Amino acid sequence: SRSTAPPPPPPKPPMAGGGAKIWFPESTNGQAVSKEVLLESIENVASGVEPWSPEEYVGQTLLQEAVRNHGRVDLMTKKNGEKLAVKRMPTRWVREGPTEFNEQYPTASERPWVDIGLVRYLNS
Repeated sequence: SRSTAPPPPPPKPPMAGGGAKIWFPESTNGQAVSKEVLLESIENVASGVEPWSPEEYVGQTLLQEAVRNHGRVDLMTKKNGEKLAVKRMPTRWVREGPTEFNEQYPTASERPWVDIGLVRYLNS
């Protein structure tokens, strides 16, 4: 059988006046996310971390290595059939929370807690 290529990514927002036009997801109602809102989201995520429950999943397929985060992105299937993209990173890298991460890796270019907090905010 012949495999088909995935669809192309959506077009990038147009450049305006020689500078980059800022694009905001619909979920932000056209508003930038303030530092205060992002920090609150990060703290909410960090305070609600629970142990991973692998028994809820029946399959996984590697989508991409996440080398800079010492992890990987997997397509996982829950027992109810729901499919999820899951970015797995070791605790030794993300630490117990954002404060511990920032203390351990103050100059790291990757900021996993910022990523997690922003995703949580955009999905809220």
